[in-house]
Amino acid sequence: MGLSRSPNVAKIKDVLQPAIEELERIGFLEPIDRKERYTKIAPGQWKITLVQRPPKAEEGRGPDAGSTTRSERGEHEAALIARGVTPVVAARLVEKHARERIAAKLETFDWLIQKKDKRVQKNPAGYLVKSIEDDYAPPKGFESKAERAKRLQAEVEQERRAEEARRSAESEGRAREEAQQARIAAYWASLTPADQEALKTRALAGPSPFLNLYRQHQGRGTPEERLYRKLIIEAQIVALLGDPRTEVGPG
Repeated sequence: MGLSRSPNVAKIKDVLQPAIEELERIGFLEPIDRKERYTKIAPGQWKITLVQRPPKAEEGRGPDAGSTTRSERGEHEAALIARGVTPVVAARLVEKHARERIAAKLETFDWLIQKKDKRVQKNPAGYLVKSIEDDYAPPKGFESKAERAKRLQAEVEQERRAEEARRSAESEGRAREEAQQARIAAYWASLTPADQEALKTRALAGPSPFLNLYRQHQGRGTPEERLYRKLIIEAQIVALLGDPRTEVGPG
């Protein structure tokens, strides 16, 4: 480029700038801010960063790039930069790797930061870049948003099925109880008054889990007395009808 040694670094930068801008304009170099392009290493020693721009999408992209739209690439670049990755590296990662991989590694990275994991304490941005480039496996205990949504959906479905089973069992129980009460009522109605009294006497004299409770209220005319007497008589009828149950609930 026809440059000679000079202690005036600013002058050298000014000489180089038109050529760099030309290479950026034709798409050969990645545009970089002037402050990022020049890095002072030591007194009198500077490093210049020149990054060749990858081929455009229509010219062929990396095998892992996938079908990423310009908007998605911009979002991923912004997300990487917000987490400390330099713009040049962020652009390179988005251009080379599939959006699914970058999104997954961003989510994992945020989880590690939240957990204050030692793997991201020393150099967070460096770890993020390396995790994308080398496709790190998810750390133990990590659950992605998609996995969490799937798990919660499965739990909701399981609860729904359990509730349906409970309601079905309750419905079947009510139906059985209504059928039992209909049988009891029909049998009682088929008896003569004398037979009804005889059945009642036998029921109140025989064994029943409700007998002691009935006797505590016997003769008082209370709702409890009527309830326990009804239960004892119904159990006697059920036994006569051949039902294996020895007692029924209140009707």
